[in-house]
Amino acid sequence: QEQADNAAAAQQASEAQAAAAGVLSEGDAAFAKGDYTSALAYYTTALQKYTQLEDEAQAAALAVKIAATEEKIAAQQALSAEGEGYLSLAEAAYLEKSYVQAKKYYLLARDVYARMQNEDKVAEIARKMELVELGISAEEAARKAEEEGEPLETEPPEQESQVPEEPAEGE
Repeated sequence: QEQADNAAAAQQASEAQAAAAGVLSEGDAAFAKGDYTSALAYYTTALQKYTQLEDEAQAAALAVKIAATEEKIAAQQALSAEGEGYLSLAEAAYLEKSYVQAKKYYLLARDVYARMQNEDKVAEIARKMELVELGISAEEAARKAEEEGEPLETEPPEQESQVPEEPAEGE
């Protein structure tokens, strides 16, 4: 009976060790993908399992991994805040029809989100930049029409006023 109990206990310990190792492996995979929130959850669960198993070496190694993961999360949050700041500036500039400024801030935001590997935000910014480019094109067309219209002061006033107004409606 004692041997059976020892064998069962050894089997349980082996299964618990394998479960902890599996959770740790999932954490490592999530970390490698840049999914630091999931990695932190896996590492915390693995730490609990290794603590129950009284495996101090694994628990210490996990404490280091958890600290590194928390640093990555903080860095991502800082980058996210930076990106959101640039987006706010870009959108304010766009609303003021300051398209060149808007483009500058959208480019800065895009670079931040690209570093974060946030492809959804990069694509969203690309769509917004298309609108900015249309605004810049309309401004250039209006400016060119005004420049071309200035030496033609002998034309009837209605034609002069129509030239700059057409591009302004497209903005």
